[in-house]
Amino acid sequence: MKYIELFAGCGGLSLGLKSVGFNLSFANELSPVASTTYASNLIKKSLKTSLQSIEHCNAKKINKNTIFHGDIHILLDKIKTNNFNNQLLQNIDLIAGGPPCQGFSMAGLRRETARKNQLPYAFLELAELVKPKSILIENVTGILHAFKNEGGMTQTYKEILKAMSKIGYFSICIKVNSEDFGIAEHRPRVLFIGFREDIINQKQSKYHEVVYKEFLHPRCSDQENPPQYKDLTNSEVQYFLQKPKFKYSNTSKDAIDDLSNSETSESNYVEHINKVLGKHICQFQKNKYDNHEKRTHNQTTTRRFWLKQILAKDQYLNTIINQYLQSKITKLSNDDLSRLEKLLLDNNFSSIGENLISVLNQLKSKKHSQKVLNPMKPSHTILTIPDDVVHYNTEENRVLTVREEARIQSFPDHFIFHGKPTTGGYQREMETPQYTQVGNAVPPLLGHYVGKYIKKVLKVK
Repeated sequence: MKYIELFAGCGGLSLGLKSVGFNLSFANELSPVASTTYASNLIKKSLKTSLQSIEHCNAKKINKNTIFHGDIHILLDKIKTNNFNNQLLQNIDLIAGGPPCQGFSMAGLRRETARKNQLPYAFLELAELVKPKSILIENVTGILHAFKNEGGMTQTYKEILKAMSKIGYFSICIKVNSEDFGIAEHRPRVLFIGFREDIINQKQSKYHEVVYKEFLHPRCSDQENPPQYKDLTNSEVQYFLQKPKFKYSNTSKDAIDDLSNSETSESNYVEHINKVLGKHICQFQKNKYDNHEKRTHNQTTTRRFWLKQILAKDQYLNTIINQYLQSKITKLSNDDLSRLEKLLLDNNFSSIGENLISVLNQLKSKKHSQKVLNPMKPSHTILTIPDDVVHYNTEENRVLTVREEARIQSFPDHFIFHGKPTTGGYQREMETPQYTQVGNAVPPLLGHYVGKYIKKVLKVK
């Protein structure tokens, strides 16, 4: 099974695809740092030969199993002008990838005309040139929300479905959640899946019955008004993607507790991702847990994290005190203060002093998105900056390490992330530090199960 990956990032999706038998033809990624992580983990040759700049390579030097870092439009130009090794484009079973999603995210400014919002169409332009048997695009759920424009409303996901139909693919848009695939993370995502018309027309199986029933057909009468996306519940995921049913959800504690608690052994979740995904990595780190450097915080931040950890035990106080810490409210009732003081004393919160309000005032912060992990539930969605998620362990008053976030995302322990752990401001997008690579990644275990489904539809054993 041959595949091409576009917008490859650090390689989460590729790791999942490799684990079910897909073999890489080549990959493309804009960031040189993320490309380095991808190549060093997933390509079985020297880093120097497996990582190239697409802008400076020529057709004679474009080889199999190479990741080209550079703009996808340069790659398109090389293919269109025959300045590419055409053997790498032949008999492709799958083109997969996750075009950058910031323009669709519900956080921040949404602009329909933003350049990054056009990248799914560049993806499909390349797919039209290559004509793979199947297509897989991953994106954020914000792509389901319409953009306002002068002509009314534009629903991007429907435009992408129409574009897939026009180039000859049965296509569908589905919304899934990573936790339904056994991943220790609540991570809603959108998948566009397409199968080439001739491949489906010559197949007969239960999977093809699903395709005929649920998918937008190529060049059909409904093309101008494609169907709504499917929001798959856990039970529908079982039916649609034929995924094994999990007896329970994996939790934050399952994912990371052994990394900070010497008395905790690796959970079934950790053993599973290391067994299923770890053997497909080409490198092994010197230490058992690389990328596990704990971030240091000043005393005020440490105490604020400790307070948040304790507040997480009382839902009412957690809401009201965090509103006060964020200056959304300016006063607390005496009953609330008494309830808070008892909670703090019960949990050995030190140095309360005579004036609890003055302590709270010292711990105020404009940061409103910080959440403490619930050890008994899947994690919140892992994002690209390190200070949004606070550890649940009151002896660990800190944000998560890169390794802990990677565990939650279902990366096995032998997967090493390159580059700086983090950077600030605009440099984050340019340098793509480790936290950003993890937050942008497709969870490998999600890639594993979706890859299995695509193989079954294509009837490959």
